Amino acid sequence: MLKSFLDGEKNIKIFWDDLYEIKPNRSNLTVEMLVDKLSLNFLDKIKNMPLVDDVVFYPRVGSGGYGINLLFKVVVTFEEL
Repeated sequence: MLKSFLDGEKNIKIFWDDLYEIKPNRSNLTVEMLVDKLSLNFLDKIKNMPLVDDVVFYPRVGSGGYGINLLFKVVVTFEEL
C-alpha cells in the first residue's frame, strides 16, 4: 500500500530495496524506508494516508562514491487493525 501510494513521487528518491518491517513490541505494523531528502509536503502526504498512525524521521549518514551521503530514514507506523 505504501509503495503504490508514493509511487508517483518525483522530487524524492525512495530506496525501495531498503524498505523493511520493524518488529515492535506493539501489534501495529511499522515500516522503515530510506529517502534522499525530505519535505514537509512529503511527510504530510504519508501522514494523511489511510491507516497511518504516526510518521517520524531521523538522519542517516552514509558513505558514497564521492564522499558522505546524508539520507533520511522515515518510520511509518500504521494503525492497529
